[in-house]
Amino acid sequence: MPYIEYSFKSFIFFMFFTCFVQPALSFVNPHIQNSIPDDGKTMDCTTIFGEKLGCSRPSVSSTRLDTSVKKLGVEASTPNQTISFFQQLDDLISHTAASSRGGEEVNFQEIADSIMSVEEIVVEANSQGATSKDMNSISGHINNILYNISDIMKISFIVNERVETDDVVTLLNPLKGLAGAAIIAAVEGEADTTQTVYYLGDIVTDSLQGAEDAGIVSNTGRIIGSAGGIVNNTIERLPTDAEFQTIVKSTLDDLQVALNQIIGQTTENIKDKAVNNSYVSKAGGSLTDRADDSFDRDDFKSLMIKVSDLTTSMIKRKAVLNNELSGTMQNLSLETIKNILPAFIPKNMSGLRNSKSDIEKLLTDYPQLLNEVINIASVNLTSGMLITKENISELIKDKTSLTAEEKTILINGLPALPVFDQDIIQSGDMPLSLVDLLSKALENPQYQLSGSTVEVISSKGLSLMVLLRNESKGIEIPLYIQDARVVSTIIPSGLHVLPEGTVILVSNGIAGIITPAPLDAVDTLLSADALLKIENLFGSDKKEISDLNVSNSGNFNITFKDGTKFSGAFGYGTSKEGDGEFDAGTSSFELQMTDPASEAYSVLVTYSNGTTQTLSPSIAAIEQLVKVLDTLAAGSYTLDKTTGIFTVMGMRFKPSYLIEPIATSEQTWFKANRDSNSIAWETKDYNGDGAVDLKMWTSGIVGIAEGKQIIYTVLK
Repeated sequence: MPYIEYSFKSFIFFMFFTCFVQPALSFVNPHIQNSIPDDGKTMDCTTIFGEKLGCSRPSVSSTRLDTSVKKLGVEASTPNQTISFFQQLDDLISHTAASSRGGEEVNFQEIADSIMSVEEIVVEANSQGATSKDMNSISGHINNILYNISDIMKISFIVNERVETDDVVTLLNPLKGLAGAAIIAAVEGEADTTQTVYYLGDIVTDSLQGAEDAGIVSNTGRIIGSAGGIVNNTIERLPTDAEFQTIVKSTLDDLQVALNQIIGQTTENIKDKAVNNSYVSKAGGSLTDRADDSFDRDDFKSLMIKVSDLTTSMIKRKAVLNNELSGTMQNLSLETIKNILPAFIPKNMSGLRNSKSDIEKLLTDYPQLLNEVINIASVNLTSGMLITKENISELIKDKTSLTAEEKTILINGLPALPVFDQDIIQSGDMPLSLVDLLSKALENPQYQLSGSTVEVISSKGLSLMVLLRNESKGIEIPLYIQDARVVSTIIPSGLHVLPEGTVILVSNGIAGIITPAPLDAVDTLLSADALLKIENLFGSDKKEISDLNVSNSGNFNITFKDGTKFSGAFGYGTSKEGDGEFDAGTSSFELQMTDPASEAYSVLVTYSNGTTQTLSPSIAAIEQLVKVLDTLAAGSYTLDKTTGIFTVMGMRFKPSYLIEPIATSEQTWFKANRDSNSIAWETKDYNGDGAVDLKMWTSGIVGIAEGKQIIYTVLK
């Protein structure tokens, strides 16, 4: 709802609300402040500081009652005591609401202190044998509390026009626990959750719309984050998907209002700072000249993360973003880009003009820059719907064909990826999943993939991947969709290949992060022992595996007990498609060529149905190397994931499969020679072909990237 901006309007609204609306609501609404649930129990009045609570409206200050009510909550050890506590709390909040209606200023901190730890109190009561009737009584008191808190917020915002962000956040943070308590009590008390969810949605609406300085990016982020806590806990506690639709719809609408507010306020701030307010329509001034004019970059990043967290928590429970909200998110992405882009522009681009064409060319020519911009200035749609270890464990627990050891390998080794076929966003009247978005994007004639099919493939019901097929071109490409994000339409559409081989597919304001995948990750993991039999790669000494996994970027990583590591990456495409069925653990591995500096040097994986796929050596510390190359050779390096060849300013390199551990005796040399990215370099002809090769030392990095890896110079 729009803010009431003028004192006269505020006065008229307040008088109307107080004299007419409030009495009417009190008459018809069973949850108004004077209502105490009829639970059939006789409650003893509790005397605190000479005042009787639980049987009469308190008349002492809320500060004194706050301490006493909190004490009652801490000491509550039986269901009756818990009901008594919530009756006291109900009295306290009702008294505060009445004072607010009378024009008194409300101390939000006191209210927040009063409702601390209520979720734990309800959980404890439930575990101590509270009956359904007990929980129903608690639910009624909590609904009354929620109603009055919502009323307090409305009155405060009307009388004061707006309140400080700190006050809003102070109240919202403990309301997360009260939301959880409300749903638990309603469900266990067999009460209708509709009213509870309505009140919670009302509070979220009030908070998103009512903060005085919410137009400041950091404050909007704080409010959305705190309101998101309420929504998330409500959603997590609701037992069925159908029951949470009310709060989701309300929150999506409220989120759109809040984001439109920040967009409008940010535009005004940009004007105030004498920054051009539209990259899209204005073409004046050099972007590099205004790098210092950017502001609140960290705040914008934090805001986008908070919006993503709130959005994905709802998508996790099958919510679908509507056209209006996704459009608002695209606008928010544009405002964020306006503020962060100047700081990322390479120094050699000093002539870049502030125009849509120049911006698109910059992001197209510098895919790593595009990646950084998308990582910050986007709303992630998929982080809340990942297939986790817990999901995989649940799927395979009854599979008698797998041994306990094989189940452990799969639980720890399969990647955490989003659900590819769940609807997440609307396009026109159609809800679309990740697979739908990919299919729709590939219809673009520029890709020359007309007639392609995109389908979700399940490997023995466990590992999902997306298979792109085009029979006329003989193409079959297994893919992982790492995530999908809402981005501004100023981000150039098309396929953008990052230097490390990942592809960003941008279409109609959605960016999908795509990597090659193994055709069958289950076969690959369970057949790892067969890979170790390649003596030209691992030698004759038997190596014992301590850990192995397929990452969401399509890499196959193995760590051995002696500290040595193996890093390989699957390329785009397969060949020799077979007709047989897959049988777990029957893949075979064959080394192609013996010269590690040869372009064709790779491992050929043959799956149980006869299909083959290339597994090329991969640079383990790719993220650290990219940081170095962005400084030394920005825009002048690429990686071919199919061959593993890394090209830097025309020179070609290829990594080894193995990463050796850094010995204790080598630490002194490493520490003396490492750079700010914790990388040290050693040069030598490691394969005897006359060319100088490199050995990259990396440390301080968790996982596969730590150690020493040879990078060969490729001569032909």
